[in-house]
Amino acid sequence: MTTLIITRKHSLTEALAIVDAIVAHGSFPTKIAQKDAMGRFSRMYEDNARQALLDACKANGETEAFWDAPHNLSQFGKKATSRFAAYPEQLNAIQTLRNAYDTLKALPVVKVVKKPAAPANPDKVVKTCACCFREIAVRNGTMVHHGYQRTGWGFQTDSCLGFHYPPLEVSDAGLRAMIEQLKNHIARCNTRLDNVEAATSLTKTLRGRKGAPGRNLVVTQDEPNFASLKTDMKREIQREKESTERTLDMFNEKLANWQQTEEAA
Repeated sequence: MTTLIITRKHSLTEALAIVDAIVAHGSFPTKIAQKDAMGRFSRMYEDNARQALLDACKANGETEAFWDAPHNLSQFGKKATSRFAAYPEQLNAIQTLRNAYDTLKALPVVKVVKKPAAPANPDKVVKTCACCFREIAVRNGTMVHHGYQRTGWGFQTDSCLGFHYPPLEVSDAGLRAMIEQLKNHIARCNTRLDNVEAATSLTKTLRGRKGAPGRNLVVTQDEPNFASLKTDMKREIQREKESTERTLDMFNEKLANWQQTEEAA
């Protein structure tokens, strides 16, 4: 059923062919899929067929026809058919849409039965990552590749540093590596703070529309908003630095209290 989807790109002829294929299949996998398919014919009526009917009425001098033509395809029944009997070409087009709509509506929804999950691997070894502290599989003595969300920073990384190291139960090497990384990041924050403080011009990245990349705006020290921009940038870097320092304190505490609980495999 995943290929039997009617989109805006499909012509009426193509859409009707997809309806035939859906009917041959005999059901929809979900109510949402059924609603989407019916909705496509409703939009064809609202966007095209209804307007064609109104245009024909207007050309025939019926300026009040707007109020008699139903806004929704599902409302176009015997009363509307009788009202616009003088326009058979337009009625035929609308009836084609309504027939497809009713056909889709009459089909049952039969949920696809999901295959049972594969049984757990009894030989899989799961231990604690020394950098993100999640339960992660171990292969050849070190954590398998995985990502994680940096504490306090709120974004997902593609690779956790811990996948280079043995699990926390076996070694504190991952803790020590993470501590060094955090120290380096704090040092970089300090450098950025110094650079912003000494800068005579600053670059602000403007937010793009709907996720598009933003453009860079250079603000020089002669401009009135330079001081406020410098304050904002320093505040943002300082906030990042303080968050990293809190994370560093947590890792230092874990290192101070670390004890080996298992032997290396």
